Amino acid sequence: MTNINKNILIKNSFNYCSNITKNHYENFPVASKLLPKKLRSPIIAIYTYARYADDIVDSNILNQKQKSKLINELERIIENIDKVSYLELKKLTDKNLSLSFLSHLKDSINKHNISINLLLHLLIAFKQDIIKNKYSDFQELLYYCKYSANPIGRLLLNLNNVTDKKSLIASDNICSALQIINFMQDIKSDYIERKRCYIPVDILEKYNLNLSDIISNQSSLNWIKAREEILEQAYKLIIKNKQNLLKNLSGRFKLEIKAIIEAALYLINKFKNNNFTQDNIFQRPYLSKLDFIKIFIRALFHK
Repeated sequence: MTNINKNILIKNSFNYCSNITKNHYENFPVASKLLPKKLRSPIIAIYTYARYADDIVDSNILNQKQKSKLINELERIIENIDKVSYLELKKLTDKNLSLSFLSHLKDSINKHNISINLLLHLLIAFKQDIIKNKYSDFQELLYYCKYSANPIGRLLLNLNNVTDKKSLIASDNICSALQIINFMQDIKSDYIERKRCYIPVDILEKYNLNLSDIISNQSSLNWIKAREEILEQAYKLIIKNKQNLLKNLSGRFKLEIKAIIEAALYLINKFKNNNFTQDNIFQRPYLSKLDFIKIFIRALFHK
């Protein structure tokens, strides 16, 4: 493959990743324009990679065996991506257009020294999602977050050459909190569409909750109490670790991370201020443009 053809392939792959990132709604900023372009580029590659794996395990069409096969194939590609040629990636993409992110991901790995091990750690959580649908307690849930969320934070820090232990630990805890907030947003879709429940079993038992309530949309005060207990754990993780993470960051990257943290705190508050009460506890909250403006202002002026 000539350099011209390789560059066209990478550019098309970049455009594919950009479209996936723009067209998939998230309550947390993903490679927003707060970041310089040189950082947005590898982040959208990482995001699209994770999005592809997530779409596999969340599929209502694929069975468990098919999901495992596709995730294992992806794992083999990522393990060897530094050895796989762009021509080989093009052949893979021609067979499966959903793999169009691979050339941009390979290019980003080469240019930014992205950790392949951290990319592979994400797949541990995706594999778990295929075979596991409940968690006994909060600690077991945090262990899942160790692979589903924490590698993302470490990848972002690595892109900014932040490698000190305190920052990494703070990032892990905040990423776990973000994942937990996502779980509380998606109680209904996770259970009805994917047959998974991320509310720990001990919490369900403590508040005498029945998962059939989710299907029938029968919320109650006990559901609210259970959700608030879990969100309180997420809130504590953020508050305890926020400054340890931010103090070694600077510039637009720091502003982006502050915006993500403020979005998380804003969502927790949105849950608590009676916008999602007994009548609509299973409804997923969405942030409006006005909400994002408020979050941006908080990120600018809050310490």
